[in-house]
Amino acid sequence: MKQLAFYYDVVCPFAYVASTLVEQLAVRNGVRLEWKPVLLAGINNSTKEKRVMTHAKREIVAQDLLQLARRYGVHEGARPLVPACHPHTTQYAMTLLAFCPDMLTRSRLTHSLYKAYWRDGMELTDLKVLQQLANNLKWEVNVSHLVESGEATALLESITGEALEHGTFSLPSFWLGDRLFWGVDRMFLMERHLGNRDAVPLRLTSPKPGKRKLTFYLDYSSPWSYLATMQLDTLIRSLQPMKINVEYVPIHQGALFKEIGTMEISSENRRRYLTTDIQDWASYYGVPLLWPSTFPIRTVQPLRVTIAGGSDPRLIKHLYKAVWQDDKNIGDELVLQQVLQHGGFDSKHLMEKSVTSEVRNELWNNTRRAIDVGVCGVPSFQVNDGMLVWGQDRLNVVADMLCSYNSTE
Repeated sequence: MKQLAFYYDVVCPFAYVASTLVEQLAVRNGVRLEWKPVLLAGINNSTKEKRVMTHAKREIVAQDLLQLARRYGVHEGARPLVPACHPHTTQYAMTLLAFCPDMLTRSRLTHSLYKAYWRDGMELTDLKVLQQLANNLKWEVNVSHLVESGEATALLESITGEALEHGTFSLPSFWLGDRLFWGVDRMFLMERHLGNRDAVPLRLTSPKPGKRKLTFYLDYSSPWSYLATMQLDTLIRSLQPMKINVEYVPIHQGALFKEIGTMEISSENRRRYLTTDIQDWASYYGVPLLWPSTFPIRTVQPLRVTIAGGSDPRLIKHLYKAVWQDDKNIGDELVLQQVLQHGGFDSKHLMEKSVTSEVRNELWNNTRRAIDVGVCGVPSFQVNDGMLVWGQDRLNVVADMLCSYNSTE
């Protein structure tokens, strides 16, 4: 039987959501689940990632967490999801979990700790709380002595070190065979890796007749935006008989980052993982993805050409394919002209119009609009000018929003 290692820390809300799903996933796919408590602070310190969130990204992530928790039935009602005591150290709690006598006790205590922290707002730094939770499981342990034990601490450090050796950079993480998977939204990819071809992202609603507007913020510099673009036609077809008007909004992501500020230094573990992850998504979607030999790409002129062409979806898709399938450096004016000609577009007209003040201003106004509504990166989406959704891995959420499902209510 294959073994699935689940690395988690009670302080991580996304790992909390994953903890409610992972047991059923293991049963469904016939794998043995190993609960692996780690110290998130130890992972962060070891990988030396520097991820200071901008206000825009913090808002998006908080909104995404709440939506995710509600979609999976982890959180309901109007009460806050994040407890008043968050965040605080879980050193004692995770040490206790690491020293559990067996996997059943560890799984039961994990669920108790998650409930205590995320639902009941208890302080897990309080040894009396931890002792009571252990007592409830009939585990005869002196928590005060255990958490000060060098042996218990060393065990937690060992499991955290194991996670790091497997490439973990954040939580929740899963180790399956020789592969790392990260995040609740990648759990279906893990199932597909196990051979379950029926595993797909969660959908909650079905389309009904009606009209919707979908706003799509994009920039050719993003491979994730490329993947989203290649899936839009499929998504729209899947929502028939609904009529969806897609508003394509080219923005300059570099200018957006400069305006809202970015301060993120990704670890080698994260960079290595994302290289594999993006190919996982491309494979799932059934589209080729070739990392361009010229990167980062200068996209100002291609974006202006797109605006000059009326943000025609055929032109947008053609330029994305040129970059992410054919390795064309569309930041080079001559190459861009050739790509346009090859696609049957009037390159002379588009290039001349792209340098007009009208088009230049529209690109800046688009970018300003994205900043004002809270975009923190591309691809980003809005349904009927409502809540922002960020990332091609949220297209299932976008589909449900188009079907009028609102997980914020």
